[in-house]
Amino acid sequence: QLGEVFPWNISRDDVLLAFRSEKEHIVCNETKSRILNSTMQIDVKKKWSLKLMDLIAPYLFVLRPNLLSLIAKRMVDISFQHGFVPESATGFFLHSYTLINIFDNIEEGYRWEKLALVILDRFDAHSRYPKVKFYLTIFAATWKVPFQSSIVELQSCHRELLLVGDIEFAAFSSQRYIKYCIICGKSLIDVEKEC
Repeated sequence: QLGEVFPWNISRDDVLLAFRSEKEHIVCNETKSRILNSTMQIDVKKKWSLKLMDLIAPYLFVLRPNLLSLIAKRMVDISFQHGFVPESATGFFLHSYTLINIFDNIEEGYRWEKLALVILDRFDAHSRYPKVKFYLTIFAATWKVPFQSSIVELQSCHRELLLVGDIEFAAFSSQRYIKYCIICGKSLIDVEKEC
């Protein structure tokens, strides 16, 4: 009903083909100013399409990561063509995930993640900050900052996610926190006490 159709079985080659002409959305200062000066979407169907894709994204991350890449690309395309809404931030950081994990482009992926925060600033969407901050901490930041600083960030994400009532992502944040503690050699007894 919303006009968005995606094939269910998608290979990595399908994702590569879809992103072949990716030059259209290169992150630059013009992109940031375009987001900051944008208005809310007018087309109700497109707005609900973005909301629906935002809701199913965490599940596709596990079930169909290649499909997630195409959905992220579609969210970015809709945002650039029809305007930005707070849910556009999800498309931006998931697009970042594709750039980092399929195209090995960490720098560009990091820029896309930072733009997700610009979108949230633009719409004053404070309740969405903790989830985006969580994604920033586990995706590109993994390549850009030491794990030790990510541990502190994940603790903060966990508290903030609980404050906004996002129990699901608070649990994800705790799981990632424990994993990072193990990687950094932190005592599991101390970690158990903290959790």
